[in-house]
Amino acid sequence: MTNANATIGGVGALFHPAAHHASPSAVLDDGKLSTAEKRIILSSWASDMYAVESHPALREIPGMDRPIRLADILTAAAQAR
Repeated sequence: MTNANATIGGVGALFHPAAHHASPSAVLDDGKLSTAEKRIILSSWASDMYAVESHPALREIPGMDRPIRLADILTAAAQAR
């Protein structure tokens, strides 16, 4: 068994995208990410796991200083290319 370093080769950005992207549009604008990687990040943000209690239209992403609207995340995911 190996001790994999999740930060090697940019993989850390996929595990902790908020540390590298401040908004859905920042994910879209990141030219280093493939379309699939952008969609992975945005779909993880849209997950109910990050839903704000009593406000299902908001997502509270660890590492971000404010909640993000689910509609903004879904719009960005639809635009990912």
